[in-house]
Amino acid sequence: MTSETYLVKRIEMMQEELERLKRTILRKGLVQPAVLRGIWRGIDFSDEEIEEAKRSWVKE
Repeated sequence: MTSETYLVKRIEMMQEELERLKRTILRKGLVQPAVLRGIWRGIDFSDEEIEEAKRSWVKE
C-alpha cells in the first residue's frame, strides 16, 4: 500500500467516524439549532450597506 493510498483510506475512515458522531449527537438532541428570528427587528439597513455586505462575502 502506498503512502497516498494509506492517507486516502485514513481520511475516509475519519469522515465515516465524524458522520457517526454527528448522527449520535443529533439523535440525542445535544445540539439545538440557533433561532435567529427577530434578531434584526427594528434595524433598518440601507441598500448600500446590503451591497457592501454582499461584496465582503462574495469574491467576484
